[in-house]
Amino acid sequence: MDKKISNLLSLLDDENEQVANIAMAELFQVDINLDEILKEFQEDSNPLLRKRIHQLQIIQTRRAKRKKISILLKNNDITLIDGLMALHSQWYDKDSKNTINQYWLALIENFKKSNVTSLNELGTFMKKHGFKCANKDEIDPDYFCFGLVLEDLVGADFILCSIAYTLAQIANINLKTIFHFGDFVLIDSNSVLSPKNAWFTNKYSNIEKSEIWDTQSILKLNTTKLFLSAVSSDSFRYVKTFGLILSEAYGKDELSLPYPYSGE
Repeated sequence: MDKKISNLLSLLDDENEQVANIAMAELFQVDINLDEILKEFQEDSNPLLRKRIHQLQIIQTRRAKRKKISILLKNNDITLIDGLMALHSQWYDKDSKNTINQYWLALIENFKKSNVTSLNELGTFMKKHGFKCANKDEIDPDYFCFGLVLEDLVGADFILCSIAYTLAQIANINLKTIFHFGDFVLIDSNSVLSPKNAWFTNKYSNIEKSEIWDTQSILKLNTTKLFLSAVSSDSFRYVKTFGLILSEAYGKDELSLPYPYSGE
């Protein structure tokens, strides 16, 4: 084993937390197969070393998930719902995709039973189910986390539109998500459905001034909203997590953040 790596590993069981943290950070910077090393020491007899190894494994797993999401978002190789689920799991990392999927499948089952065939009927279904639009000025991460919106029935307008849009696809209703006069709404050939307006449908006007939003645009917005939520609440870990996803998926390879967010 390389002498530098060996020295860093020897510092992991240091009783000084700061020394151990520095060693852990350095190990992530060294060009090695860290997974193999972690496996080798994960059942070590030294309890403090074992604890730090497990901490490294957790960080490594989170990084791998974040990197995977970034690649999928960058290549536009993910569905709208899968993308929303993945971003939810980056904030609530103890929520598995299967857990969120249970709420989603239950909603789909209820939707199919309703035999929705039009934009107006879709609005009626969403209203009867209890979905409500959150105040657009609120920067609460729960309004931007897909699973929480399914559970609590309150969310940002673009999340609600994403849910309704995907349900409409199941019913073969051709809709588009647009940004219309400051709000996200759904449109068909001649009407607009607004979650903010209690899911009522109206004839739309000045459609040429509206912007159509595709899957990648919505997922980018979702990532940005979660990043802003992290900044507003001084959640260092989430600032780093969503900042890096934004950087890796939509911007530069490196993220430059001011202190104290720049540290690990």
